[in-house]
Amino acid sequence: QMMEKKEDLLPEQKKEFLGIILKECDRIKRLINQVLEVEKIDAEVDALGESSSIDSTVRLALSRLQPQIEEKNIDLSYQSSDHTIMVNLAEDKMLQVMLNLLSYAIKFCDTQAGIIRVTLDRNYAENATYLKVYNNGQYISEEYHTKIFEKFTQVKDGNLAKPEGSGLGLYITRKFVEQAGGKVSFISSEKEGTTFVLQFP
Repeated sequence: QMMEKKEDLLPEQKKEFLGIILKECDRIKRLINQVLEVEKIDAEVDALGESSSIDSTVRLALSRLQPQIEEKNIDLSYQSSDHTIMVNLAEDKMLQVMLNLLSYAIKFCDTQAGIIRVTLDRNYAENATYLKVYNNGQYISEEYHTKIFEKFTQVKDGNLAKPEGSGLGLYITRKFVEQAGGKVSFISSEKEGTTFVLQFP
């Protein structure tokens, strides 16, 4: 209504401002949800005994982030060797893990020719499941290697003067993966980009 009363704004400007407002509202909502999730994690509030399909959750996360992927014209692929793999984690938590890792990949992949690769494999010799999320963007510098999964750690984007985000996404990811009995790590190099690796029993 406020924008409707602004007679000096063109329709295109009103639409642009509305888009900015909606995007900021969405960002604040995500931040609030992340803070609340961290509070529950730190209080060790957890629903035990729940499990979910990794493949289905990955596909759901990809569908939710499809607009951002298309907006940045990212070359994305997903390959799974076994669509039946389950994880001892509630679907909403596994979904949050994937949204966090994919959002990171979207944010940091190459701005001109972004590439994201998601793979899901079961290693029967090791009795372990590996879920990997690769992006071809900037590598994670050594200063973040020991703290990237800690609360409020924000990796600097070389294209921005100030880091974006809450710094809670990867912390929540680590805690949820650990709740499932797994572990999360990463491989990063200046030439090859970054791969986050989730290992589940």
